[in-house]
Amino acid sequence: MMMERTTLKALALALICRPGSLSAKEVRALAGADWAQIFDWGQEHRFLPYLHHALKSAGLLEFVSPEQRDCLLPVRRSMALRALAAKGDMVRVHQTLEDARIAHVFLKGAYLAEFAYPEPGLRPLRDIDVLVERSEAIAAYDRLQAAGFARDPHYPGHIEAYLETSKHLPRLIAPDGGTAVELHLQLTESTRYSDEHRTLRARAVLARAQPSRVAVHDMRFPTPEDMLVHLCVHAVYEHQFNIGPLILTDLHWLLATHCIDWKMVWADAAEQSVTRGVALMLRLLQQQWPGSIEAQPEDLLPLAEVDEYVVLQAADMLLRSFAARNDVAILESVQARPTLAGKLSFVLSKAFPAPSELAKQFPSSPNSLAIVMCYPILWRRLLQQRLPDLIANMRTEEKLAEAKALSRISAWLGS
Repeated sequence: MMMERTTLKALALALICRPGSLSAKEVRALAGADWAQIFDWGQEHRFLPYLHHALKSAGLLEFVSPEQRDCLLPVRRSMALRALAAKGDMVRVHQTLEDARIAHVFLKGAYLAEFAYPEPGLRPLRDIDVLVERSEAIAAYDRLQAAGFARDPHYPGHIEAYLETSKHLPRLIAPDGGTAVELHLQLTESTRYSDEHRTLRARAVLARAQPSRVAVHDMRFPTPEDMLVHLCVHAVYEHQFNIGPLILTDLHWLLATHCIDWKMVWADAAEQSVTRGVALMLRLLQQQWPGSIEAQPEDLLPLAEVDEYVVLQAADMLLRSFAARNDVAILESVQARPTLAGKLSFVLSKAFPAPSELAKQFPSSPNSLAIVMCYPILWRRLLQQRLPDLIANMRTEEKLAEAKALSRISAWLGS
């Protein structure tokens, strides 16, 4: 019989973050259905290589059934090979932009896999994120395409619309068809900030970036403080914790391998009005991975203000469905609006997006008459594809509960 879902989520996080706290009896007690669910989460959230590492390091791998154990090692080996390929693609991006004298900084996983984790394959990448100055973004995009990086067909929108309203340009795929590359103009999509604020923030990160040696190249990456704040903001505000347990391993290994100027972290968080979000993410790390944060008590004062119930809800959100994330976000947004008029206004904004937003889905300029003809196509997609999925999730108790939990977390963050 399969374990209760909330209990299984908590145990899965323990297997990743603190396997040494579990006994052989607890690991043996996991049924085949339990492991199947953990493996499904692991595939979706990319933590299977790290799960193998954690179990092996804690001496618990031998207590996993041979069938399940045999599934983990090939995945870890495969991710190690993919990490090598991603490293090669990162070097190719760097060389292309360096030759064009375009300043650039690699974000998040590209750095952490290489310089924080025990080995790169433990931190699989969805894509390579590289930040450039907005004024050089189109030139950088053109140079990468000329170097063989192809535009992802799933991103057919007009590039000027992305430049105007999105944090990154349409995704590119490396010449060998493997790694995806996202050219970022800004660090966040959040409308909580003005466009000017986000541009200045990106410039500050570019200016503070530090070089690190990759192969024979000196590449630039954010400072540890900028990386820490960005990881927290990305997880809490951008993805509403639907980023998987790797955010915990990211933070753990960043803190384990780098000295942090906590005054700088909290000053930066305050300047961005994200102190609560950063504190919540770090408190969640403390709860799930005791001992991860080595700092003086006065350096972590904001963590004392975090609501512990919100921390528990955030932990539960780490393993929610990545595929259903957009539907849950819509449900949460509707629930967060107290009036019928507010709910209706939100729904209409999805059916009648601004031309600049619509142009990110269609290859028509947001300033052309042709964009008007794209609205009926959008409505057909909504009716035939999005609406059925949304209705199905509205009938799922688990998804409704997730939306309510996110509403409570959002309310605490904004209070």
